[in-house]
Amino acid sequence: MRTKPKDFLQLKASLFSSAAVLWGVGVAANIAAFVLGLLALAVPPDSGWTILFGLLALLLPATSVVLREWAAVPTDRATKINELVLYADSFEQPIPAPQQAKVRRWVPKQSLMEAPYVAPYFSSKLPAGPPRLERIS
Repeated sequence: MRTKPKDFLQLKASLFSSAAVLWGVGVAANIAAFVLGLLALAVPPDSGWTILFGLLALLLPATSVVLREWAAVPTDRATKINELVLYADSFEQPIPAPQQAKVRRWVPKQSLMEAPYVAPYFSSKLPAGPPRLERIS
């Protein structure tokens, strides 16, 4: 079943939202590690729960680091898409074909609409060119 093709701005939003989910799970893992550490201190030292809670409290921060690294990939890609759109808008030119191909390689299972310049992506009263790019970046 094919989904409706996305444009570049929709792809950017979905990449940022997937990164936000990973960051949220990472934050939850850190909070859980703190709570488990407190529980490990609260239970009797000779019970098996102390070891279990202590091990989980040690492992969850590492999980959080891994999740942050995974979240960096979609964040970087979404930022690159945002820059491409800003440049296209500022210079009133379409996104170059090699850059479009690069973005399409990031999402091989999704279909993307063509990315011609459609004026304006962002509203600006300045004329097209470097001064406009300077204002919206």
